[in-house]
Amino acid sequence: MNLKILFLIVIVFTFAGLLFSTSYADVVSPKKQLSFGIDLEDISCKEGFMRVYLLEHETPSCVKISSVKKLVQRYMISDFDLKQFEKKEKTTLQEVGSVKIESTFQSLTKTGKSQIPVYDVIFNVCSISQSIESPVIELKSNVEKKQIQLANNVEAKSCQISVGQIQASNPESISIQLINKGTVSQKINDLTLTINNLQLELETQRKNLSELIKNKSEKSSEVSSTIEQISKLRKQTNDVRDELNSYLLSLNLTPTTTKDTLKIPPPIPRKASEGMTVKIISKYDNPIKNNYDIAFEACTGKEILRIPIITISSDLESKTTQLGDKISPNSCLVSGTKISASDPNTIQIRYEDSGAKAQQIDDLDKKLDELNKQFSEVKRSLNDLINIKPRPTDFAQKADDISQNIIKLREDILHIKSLKYKILSTE
Repeated sequence: MNLKILFLIVIVFTFAGLLFSTSYADVVSPKKQLSFGIDLEDISCKEGFMRVYLLEHETPSCVKISSVKKLVQRYMISDFDLKQFEKKEKTTLQEVGSVKIESTFQSLTKTGKSQIPVYDVIFNVCSISQSIESPVIELKSNVEKKQIQLANNVEAKSCQISVGQIQASNPESISIQLINKGTVSQKINDLTLTINNLQLELETQRKNLSELIKNKSEKSSEVSSTIEQISKLRKQTNDVRDELNSYLLSLNLTPTTTKDTLKIPPPIPRKASEGMTVKIISKYDNPIKNNYDIAFEACTGKEILRIPIITISSDLESKTTQLGDKISPNSCLVSGTKISASDPNTIQIRYEDSGAKAQQIDDLDKKLDELNKQFSEVKRSLNDLINIKPRPTDFAQKADDISQNIIKLREDILHIKSLKYKILSTE
């Protein structure tokens, strides 16, 4: 091989290595996100990084935004709209909050490599005008640099106390910064707002369908149009919700998360919630031959139905649809769908028992509530302790015990959240 060409190849790959070696997502690498079943288009990157695809292998990587133009110029990434990027790059993000160290003291129970002291760093994260979604804190010292994923969002115009641990031979070298610059919060807010708007429009169309049925409308074209709009909005809502769940899953994974720790127990079949019914209330001929517009009603019993799924079938086809996020207890939902059938009398609808999946989500939500209650109490204890003046003689021991508890609870909460979003992201 020509030595000049070989030299250029080495330069290119060295350059790529420098760019990609530290390119991790908010908590884990894109490769690891893929291993957990997150789709290519849902891979997320930390603040200041951007998802791109390597030209040679079409693999996703998170690279520094400041390096994107260099990669484009070197033809190392594909399907990239440079004009759109430059437009987005000019957008100025407002600071979403700040972080301040409240107290630093040596841990009484831990030491790092080569007996380097480990310090507990108590800090307060404060938001400004909007909530900080998935807050990430960076701790640095003369020995180590690490990022801490907090377990809960920081609500708008509020502060949250927490703690991290870091090795340092000189505690004066310890510094802290808030990584979030608004892009993560903006992404989650945008997806949530999109879902809310779609659900409002979906509710409007469902009410329109109810009125048409109530008034026994003879305008089958109007019914067909309404049901088509409902089907379209329902799919859009489910697609955006899937994207949000995948995004939240990636944000709650930690570097220690593995396939084994994220393994979801096999679902145990259980009966549908008592009183749950679904029935066809109207059939309309569709302008397309052997196609029918079906209006149906799904009702719950005493329990909330978190994952309402119905299957509609005929002599020609069968399809399963998730109706929405949930149906409240003792309530009904009118909706519609389309199906092909050579004989309309063969059209049937049934509730698809998602009880096992719904039960898993219920159990995890209860566990999260329990952990968050403990978490709030422990953080309140820490806040009270650091504000005692003068500090008690056993301050270091008490603070260290509370710090260990906070770190353990934070890991547990992130783990439960990742399990929850893994279930919600799974078909």
